[in-house]
Amino acid sequence: MFGLLHLLTFLTLSATAKLVTKTTDLLLVLPESAKYGYVLFEVGDRSENDYRKCQKTAVNHSLIIDKYGDLILGKQLEQKPLSNELFCRIDGNQSILNVYYSVISLSSYFGFDSPVYHLYQNEHEPQYSQLDVEYFSTIKCLHSNNDEKTKHEPIVYDLVDHTSRTQLFGITYNSRIDDSIKLINMKTFDYDDIGENRKHILIIRATSSKTKIESYAKLIVHILNQNENSPRLQQEQFLSFVQFNLKDDQQSNSIIGQIKAYDLDENDHFEYQFVTNQTNGNTTGPFSINSQTGEIQIINRNLLDFNVLFYHLYVIIIDESMNKSPIIDVYIYLPRNKQHKQSSSMETTIRESNGKSIHRHRRQQQSQPAPSRLQLRFNESFTGILYHIKYCRKQTNEDYIEKTFTFPQKYEQYLNERLTVDNDGQLIILKRFNYEYFQSVNFQFHCLITERQQMTRVNKSEEIYIQIDDVNDELPKWIMDEPYQFGTYYGYVEKTARPETPVFRFKAQDVDTQSRLTYEIEEILPKSVASQQLFHISQDGTLTTHSNQQLSGTYNITVKAIDVNTNPLYNYNRFIRTYLLVSTDRVDPKFYQQKYVFNVSEYTQPSTIVGSIKAKSYSTTQDNLRYFLQPVISIHSDNYEFKIDETIGTIKILKLLRYSDQHNNNTKHFHGIVKELNGWQLDARVDIEIHIIDINDKTPTFKQTYYTPQISEDYPLNTPIINFTVTDDDARNSQNSNITLDLVDSYGKFSIYYDPISTPNNIQAYLIAKERLDYESLSPLDRQYKLRIIARDNGQPKSLQSEAQIYITVTDVNDEPPIFKDNPIQKTIAENTQKGTTIVFVDVHDTEYNDSVTVQFQTQQNNPFRIITSPGGGRVILDGQLQEEFYNLTILAYDRLNHTSQAQLLITVYDVNDHTPEIENCQQGIITSKVKENATINTPILKINATDKDRGLNGEILFSLKGGGGSGANGENDGSNSGTESDLFAIDSETGLIYNKKRLKHLKSGYSEYTMTVFAQDKDPQNPRSTHCIIKINVEDINDHYPIITSPSRDNDLISIKVEKRINYLNYAVLTIRAKDDDSGKNAQLSFSIKSKPECATSETHFTIDSSSGIISIRPSKLGDIFQTQNKYCLVIQVCDQGDDPKCVERKVNFQLSQDGFEPPVWAPETALTFQRVMKVVELAQQNIVIDTFKASISNDSTKKVIFEMEPVDWKCHNSPITNEAPRIPFLLAPDENGRNIARLVIYQPIDADPPTGCTHFTFKIKAKNSAMEALSVESLYKIEIIDSNDNIPIFNVSSYRAQIYENEVKENILRVQADDKDIDPKNRNTTYFIRCQNNAGGSQSSQVSYYSNNPVSNSLSCQGIVSIDPETGWISVQRQFDFDNPNDRRYVFDVFAKNILPSDRCNSNNKESQQQQQANGADSNPTIQICVTEHRVPVIIEVLDRNDNAPVFQGQPYLTNVSEDAEPGTTIFQLNVSDVDTDDILTFNIVNVQEASAFAVKENTGEVYLASGLDYERVQQHRVIIQVSDSNNEHTNQAELTVIVEDANDNPPRFLNLPATIEIEEGKQVVDYDQLMKQQQQNGNSYSDENYESPLYRRLKRRRRRRATNSRKYNKQNEAKPSLRKPTKPTENTLYDVDRYRATSSSSNSYQRSNEYNSRVIYTVKAEDPDKGRPASVGGIKFTLTSSNQQYTDYFEIHPTNGTIHLKKELDRDPPNGFDEWLLTIIAADEGGLEGSKKNASWLKIMVKDINDNPPIFIDVDPIGHIAENAKKDTRVEG
Repeated sequence: MFGLLHLLTFLTLSATAKLVTKTTDLLLVLPESAKYGYVLFEVGDRSENDYRKCQKTAVNHSLIIDKYGDLILGKQLEQKPLSNELFCRIDGNQSILNVYYSVISLSSYFGFDSPVYHLYQNEHEPQYSQLDVEYFSTIKCLHSNNDEKTKHEPIVYDLVDHTSRTQLFGITYNSRIDDSIKLINMKTFDYDDIGENRKHILIIRATSSKTKIESYAKLIVHILNQNENSPRLQQEQFLSFVQFNLKDDQQSNSIIGQIKAYDLDENDHFEYQFVTNQTNGNTTGPFSINSQTGEIQIINRNLLDFNVLFYHLYVIIIDESMNKSPIIDVYIYLPRNKQHKQSSSMETTIRESNGKSIHRHRRQQQSQPAPSRLQLRFNESFTGILYHIKYCRKQTNEDYIEKTFTFPQKYEQYLNERLTVDNDGQLIILKRFNYEYFQSVNFQFHCLITERQQMTRVNKSEEIYIQIDDVNDELPKWIMDEPYQFGTYYGYVEKTARPETPVFRFKAQDVDTQSRLTYEIEEILPKSVASQQLFHISQDGTLTTHSNQQLSGTYNITVKAIDVNTNPLYNYNRFIRTYLLVSTDRVDPKFYQQKYVFNVSEYTQPSTIVGSIKAKSYSTTQDNLRYFLQPVISIHSDNYEFKIDETIGTIKILKLLRYSDQHNNNTKHFHGIVKELNGWQLDARVDIEIHIIDINDKTPTFKQTYYTPQISEDYPLNTPIINFTVTDDDARNSQNSNITLDLVDSYGKFSIYYDPISTPNNIQAYLIAKERLDYESLSPLDRQYKLRIIARDNGQPKSLQSEAQIYITVTDVNDEPPIFKDNPIQKTIAENTQKGTTIVFVDVHDTEYNDSVTVQFQTQQNNPFRIITSPGGGRVILDGQLQEEFYNLTILAYDRLNHTSQAQLLITVYDVNDHTPEIENCQQGIITSKVKENATINTPILKINATDKDRGLNGEILFSLKGGGGSGANGENDGSNSGTESDLFAIDSETGLIYNKKRLKHLKSGYSEYTMTVFAQDKDPQNPRSTHCIIKINVEDINDHYPIITSPSRDNDLISIKVEKRINYLNYAVLTIRAKDDDSGKNAQLSFSIKSKPECATSETHFTIDSSSGIISIRPSKLGDIFQTQNKYCLVIQVCDQGDDPKCVERKVNFQLSQDGFEPPVWAPETALTFQRVMKVVELAQQNIVIDTFKASISNDSTKKVIFEMEPVDWKCHNSPITNEAPRIPFLLAPDENGRNIARLVIYQPIDADPPTGCTHFTFKIKAKNSAMEALSVESLYKIEIIDSNDNIPIFNVSSYRAQIYENEVKENILRVQADDKDIDPKNRNTTYFIRCQNNAGGSQSSQVSYYSNNPVSNSLSCQGIVSIDPETGWISVQRQFDFDNPNDRRYVFDVFAKNILPSDRCNSNNKESQQQQQANGADSNPTIQICVTEHRVPVIIEVLDRNDNAPVFQGQPYLTNVSEDAEPGTTIFQLNVSDVDTDDILTFNIVNVQEASAFAVKENTGEVYLASGLDYERVQQHRVIIQVSDSNNEHTNQAELTVIVEDANDNPPRFLNLPATIEIEEGKQVVDYDQLMKQQQQNGNSYSDENYESPLYRRLKRRRRRRATNSRKYNKQNEAKPSLRKPTKPTENTLYDVDRYRATSSSSNSYQRSNEYNSRVIYTVKAEDPDKGRPASVGGIKFTLTSSNQQYTDYFEIHPTNGTIHLKKELDRDPPNGFDEWLLTIIAADEGGLEGSKKNASWLKIMVKDINDNPPIFIDVDPIGHIAENAKKDTRVEG
């Protein structure tokens, strides 16, 4: 157990007991005064039965097994300290547990007051809530308090949670106050979350900080479930209603359906009840519900009303453990065929139990039917199925249905949330409607149904009108217009008021149409007068006195407004209440509000009414009340800003108000005072606050709107680049002036840093770089970061904003390391790559101009490569032998400042297919295997293993199988079908496993062999290599056939046997049993025996049977009485084969013996000797010759006829078809032509001993019999052996051979050919190979090679010294080099022939072909020319592979291209065209000249030349790039020159020359100056226009034109003689070449025409120049534009687009509300006339407006009214 401090165990064994009893002692150490709940044993320590035994045997202790299963103390421990006392005893079957305990004094005890605590907490308790402890108030650690030194010794507690990785609980304690420990939760638990643990086990440890003593306790935390979830439906479709369909055959007292509810809370029990809707009279009908199961039952079917579509019921689900009971709508639909037919009238109405109506306007029978319209009516609380649109439902799952509602726009969202149509056409209401929102609506519904064939089945639109009925679901609201303060209304009544005196009128309103309100008094205080019924309230809400009793003091009355028609289904609260304070004493006037607060916007016009106050007097009329306005703080200005109308209480503005942050006077505080002029003449006051509201009329303003800083790319991070100020003059600390800055930074490198002195409306900020800047990543055209800062306020209803543009120009520093174009660099090379070959060019780019880069390997260890630095990178060259398949090398590149970068070079060495696969165990060219004939389909037979010394795909092998059709009776397997796939066998192409595709059959000949060729080919996709091997598979026979008894053929047939009369019947054969077996070998060898049977017991003693021949003979012991005992016999013959699992059959034979004088034939002596030898017949023996003669006679009487028969009984053949047919028999037993008892054995068909169908041995049964019906015969076996002849030629098993060789290569043993000879004699199978070339054959390479018969002149072992063959092995060698570059030399084809060494027997006249032909033609046919084929041909194809022996060639030189200087780096500018006659050559390109390698680069594999860095027309106009191309082995190179002409581009923005920071202009200054004067001169006859306005620039150009006027003719001639493309002249400072060009450009490129004349005053002239050179004049000059964050700038300023003069259009005003004290203008200069693509520069110009005295003072109050007493003294202020 966990809480034990000490455990002592003793084991006692009884030597005398037969069964050993184990006794264990257990010691419990308990603290003094251990409390109730102290855990002695935890659940699981021992069984509950043990705990109960401990309870019974406990001495002086009360023990309890609590709800957790623990054994705990039932009361506090009262013993003083003691030791080793018996606590209890637990007896088991073979064990005894003695539990002892010791009590330790608290002075020496350090530990918890229980070793185990159970704590609990309800789910959803908030975080840091304390957990409750079972049995204990808190967790406490007990320790000594006597020693003053240790009395306050700190104890350290820590907690370990074993059930969670995260901290779910914590502990709190204060050791200085007490030792109590509290456990708190660190998260809120959810009992219903299945992912949460509901039980947590923790360990708490207490450690003394001084003595380091530790104590532990286990904390078990239980999370308790709270019933906070409402019941829910288990139905899947909707949660608000349930639908059931009543069946046609539904009987009374049957169950219609079941409502199933569930609750996330555990152990919840539900009760189901029907609820009656009394409002619309809905009842439960003939239905009942089971309160426990929710099953709905029909009580009486006869009570059903079939005039309705369905019954609408309400079911309440009551959660017994909480007050949450949802109400569910239940719809029970009646059978449709049981409903009454609707009337045929124009409009049909179906009213239902829930107040729902359906109106259908049917179409009239007219030529043009009216559109269909559907009217639906239901109450606002209805949810569920409203209507069934029958035409809009799916009929099959393949239907596509599209349903569309067209709702009024006003209610579109509202109706979309509530209406839907499902796939069954049911119009469903998802959510309840609100009658108060609308009562009816029209909308369109469209249904489109498309079938699978895209045929439209339904396309219909319908208008639907829904009308909603109200239900009483809203609460009333009070609508009294009476003084209301502090939640109470006020009333007054005289003390002596008579009964029925009105006191107060209560008014309430309910929007429901079905509501009916009534009023009642709920309570009257003081309660002492409640029973006196002093007041009464009527049904209309009038409160009156009700008693003659005199009233006094004040009464607090609570009144309720009750809606008596409230439906409990929709609202359980039926009333609202309010309070009335009735006074019988004088009452001050009461204001209608407790406090008045008004808001007024700044700039509100004087005399505008801000608001009004109102009071009620209980002693006089409203006309006798006067209102006054009194400031709370006496500030004189307040008296002149607002004024109140004394009679009606309206408050007006007297002056224009401005919101001011400076004076903090934006809220005005007043007392509103009301006085009674008569009556009680009392007064009252109320607090009034008037807030001046700022309007968002000020835009956030940047001090400068355009910034163009220039910094270096190594600018320090987090250092200010620019500082900027943004202000907003709207009200401080308001949303109108709360500025938010947004930085538009597409680079992600910058951020805004706010100065700590910033305020929300005055931001001081800095732009800083948060990431390192990069010059090289920027566009080479400008090298700028372009940013925007947007400043916006948060004003309402519209936010105002402005922005500033920042163009940061970055200068370059040498800080960038070289950059590898690719990283990692991947390259694949061949394993036979030659030393010195260039492997790859490593492209390295240094972004710094004119910087040199060095490239080298990081290490040379195990590195067969070296690298040579060259312009633009380095060339990697193979310098050693390749030893590995993969190299991962690190390349370093560093510039002259040792800025270093690195890249990984990954070189994969691919395999070259230079090895041919080798098939294992095929050294002799053949592999044999065997398989049982009962093998199932796909049985593995043989696994072919092959190896290839290549790697990768070249070393992976694919297997294929050709041939294997097997031997057959109808033809020979001569190799003609060797190229076809086998129909019997297959091979797994990956594993080489051969298996059968069909069931195999062993033939009766005893030998079945299948020959096929397996090919092993590697997976080289280009030039695969292959080899082959002959496979022979023998099919072994199994004993799968039972013997068949052929004679006698049936059981119980009586056979009459005639026995000759003789003296000696010893072993006389009376009957022969004949049988056969379709198996072969020993499985077909039969054994005959007589089986003992009771019915044939007498016959068995007379006869015996030969076990091998089946001949039944007479036993010797029965010779005398064989005919005397009986003449009818029966025997049961059993025939069994000799297989391993013998199969037997039985036949009952009935026969009778008779002696009639017949005798069987006997062989002639010479014939008897014939059967003792084996006849040998040559395979090619001639037909129709007699090979043997048989003679027999009967009793030496030649007149008695002997009949001869021959039957094959055994044979040995090489193969047979799968059928059970016997082989072809080439022999015939012919009778004598003269009738003599002689038979001759003749050859009548060709004999074949060779596979696949040939046979080598035959065994025949030769029989001679007499002519009797039951003939007697003599039989003998005759054997023939076939002698093989050399009649087969060697056959190649493949249709062709292929080999590959590289050009310029001589190779021995490149390919081996093999032919198979089917002769069975090894001497006849000896084969020789030779080549028959073109010249030998007399034909060309492409002609068909003919067959020649034994022509030694045409046979050769070599073809013109090109190829040769080994005649014995068939190995072919190549003796001459080929040239792949010669198309006629890429493929060499020749024929290889195979023939026998011995002379062939095919060419004599007795060969099988001639015999077969003669047999086919007949004896009288004409002789034909015979062709004797003694050799077999196979074509051999040698494919020549290319080698790299030619240099690449550039095509289409010279190379010239034009490139614009603004082309981006990486742009392809030229594509090189290079050819190489060598195939599969990988060409590599690189730039040779170093000076161009930094600006240009070439893709090493494709030859695309591209820009490596930006071009600059102003620096270099033409580049000469030398490009070198190398082939794959770097054996051949070539160079070409590319001329790049740089075209000028507009890549520089204009530069300002004279912009000051600030200029000053007085407000109201005359705007017309000398421009106006020039106009006047023009009107007086002087010529002036914009065209001849002589700016300084114009005057210079004009003088230049005068100087050139004298040589204009010469100038024009020179212009005509110049080519069209000439070098542009140096531009002027304004980029205009001459005056004429300037004027033409100005008039054509600008929107300003010459007629646009500026009459306004010029305040400044802006000058700028364009640093670009060489741009054509036609593109235009500089165009100036003007902008500002103040949107009103267009009303005051404009700038001349060409000469840069800034004009003032109208007078400036400095004073508010429309004036500004400064203007911040942004001047933008754009080159090339500001057209698209022009470059722009901007700068800012601040214009300070100088104030002049131009405003007179004004009166604030336009209609002043004041008040002063008539006796006022001098200098008294007039109030008003």
